Amino acid sequence: MISETVDKNFVVLTHDENPTCINHLYGCQPGTGKTEMVVDEIASNPDKKYLYLGDNHQLIQETYNRINEKNPEVESDILEGFKRSCEILQDEQHPEYKRVLKLYDNEVPPANICIRVDCFNEECKYRRQWQDIRGENGEICKTVLAPINYTRIFNFNDFEKVFIDEGINSNGRPRFSYKKTEVFDVLDRKLKKQISETVFGRTVKNIICEDGEQLLHDAEELDEAIFNYNKMMCELNKSKSDRQFINSLIKIKFSQIGMFFAFKKAKLEEKYEEEMYLKQMLEGSKQNHEKRKTRLIDNCTNEMACNNRLVEGSKYELEFGLITVEMFEERKKEGEIRNIALETKLKNDLEIVNKLSEKVDKSIKNSNKKLENLDISSLSMSWHELIMFKQMGFDGEIIFTDTKLQFTCESFIKEIEKFQKMFPRYKHKTIYHYTDETNKNSLIIMKEKKNGYYKSYINKDVKKAIQKINKIKYNNKQRHPDKKICILTYKHLITDDEHADPNKMYKYLGLDAFWWHGSGGVNKFAHYDILIVLGTPMPPEGWYEEQWEALYGDEPMPELVFDDSGTSMLPIDEKLREMFESHWFGAIYNSVHRVRPLQYDTQIYWFGKNLPKQLERELSIKMEF
Repeated sequence: MISETVDKNFVVLTHDENPTCINHLYGCQPGTGKTEMVVDEIASNPDKKYLYLGDNHQLIQETYNRINEKNPEVESDILEGFKRSCEILQDEQHPEYKRVLKLYDNEVPPANICIRVDCFNEECKYRRQWQDIRGENGEICKTVLAPINYTRIFNFNDFEKVFIDEGINSNGRPRFSYKKTEVFDVLDRKLKKQISETVFGRTVKNIICEDGEQLLHDAEELDEAIFNYNKMMCELNKSKSDRQFINSLIKIKFSQIGMFFAFKKAKLEEKYEEEMYLKQMLEGSKQNHEKRKTRLIDNCTNEMACNNRLVEGSKYELEFGLITVEMFEERKKEGEIRNIALETKLKNDLEIVNKLSEKVDKSIKNSNKKLENLDISSLSMSWHELIMFKQMGFDGEIIFTDTKLQFTCESFIKEIEKFQKMFPRYKHKTIYHYTDETNKNSLIIMKEKKNGYYKSYINKDVKKAIQKINKIKYNNKQRHPDKKICILTYKHLITDDEHADPNKMYKYLGLDAFWWHGSGGVNKFAHYDILIVLGTPMPPEGWYEEQWEALYGDEPMPELVFDDSGTSMLPIDEKLREMFESHWFGAIYNSVHRVRPLQYDTQIYWFGKNLPKQLERELSIKMEF
């Protein structure tokens, strides 16, 4: 790997010899033009096709609007999921609402849901969007904007460049599972007549051998055969119950099985190497125990022999009258006592070594068992891993534009290095672009030292903050009636709607409000003069384990203990603290920057803990507690 500084605005972080995968990381500060750079490129090249994958629908819609404002000639479309774009699922009073939702929850493919409920609305957004992005030849014919979870369905080679905007790993992790019996059942009972004998035979072989890369060559044809089969089942099962209809469908995708096999093989090889290394260490430890036992026995034997020689020597001294009988008997007794002590010590030492050796033997047996039964029936990966997998063989560039890269850049490179161990053919060049702006006219006023207003206690503790917030509102109204105030806090305080749309404006305590993680990349709060931050958001259950697995694999995670002193609430363990600050603080930082304090002079009242250090560097800080 090579690292070199190019100039003050970007740095080549790492690159391999003859790289084929080019990554640009735009870890620039909010409001400094990351998304605008994407908009400009797409708007300036209406004849080219781009794939834009965004963090949330609000950001995607805003980017789409800005592209079309700059150049209405750009042909582009937004893709939305079935649940969001199906007209029936937008209306709970619709007579087919519950039925469609049940079919969707049972993983019935959307196209088959439409046929099942006789919905052939040509204006349906979900149906039209898939037709509109492809030309008469079936190929992608325009720029596509979609959520990050659409990554898995696209071939990157259909596009000039791929843009990943905001939150590459903020939407969970793609998960894949596989049941061999189910796949063979599908092949033998349902697909055999839908595909050629050659493809059938090759697929069976690839499934048996779990050859992911070969299976991916036929995946498009196999998935199309599944699509046609399910369409046929819709017709054949018209008069049957929904349950019988659901059971008749094929719900697997060979493209995903092929990807699963490819990752499984790589991860199994990695696990095999780790387990073999552990086994070798254990076997080395066992040999050391055997050597130690031999040394203990030899040392004891030698010391006892010395004692016996001393007693023998005393016999000669007695014969020549050099010592008395009493002295001889005393020496003899002392020698016997020393020998008994040596035997006892040897017995105790050997018992300790044998117990250690038994533990090692048990661990070696467990290791052998793991090696014999090494398998993976399901796996998860990060979106970054999935993107890198799809990037292999892609001639274009991947552009990552995410404020949080300021925090996660180092772990981003770690993920690349980890991925390269699984897929050595991934050769990359990664360039990091950054900004270093400050605005000391924007002021953060820390209002609390002890109370973090944590989510678990916020309903009780919020009463303590409301009086202070009302005072801020009153003072502002008296002195600066034209200034706008908004509040950033927990979602459940603002709305109890689980599916609340961040595009809409909500209120809390009479103020325009938004919640953590809810408005990544959007600009609608850019002209507010005052922001009130209420709360200390902490990672959800399972977050630490998931992040730890991504960064450190099977290495045991340290105990999660927090230091709640002062103005922070952070893990005590150094690795966990570093992980928290790099992967969690970025989301907090990004939410605060929705008011654009670098571009506009802003007052930020902070009721909580865990102020990201990046904000301290950029803005002025004042303590008021």
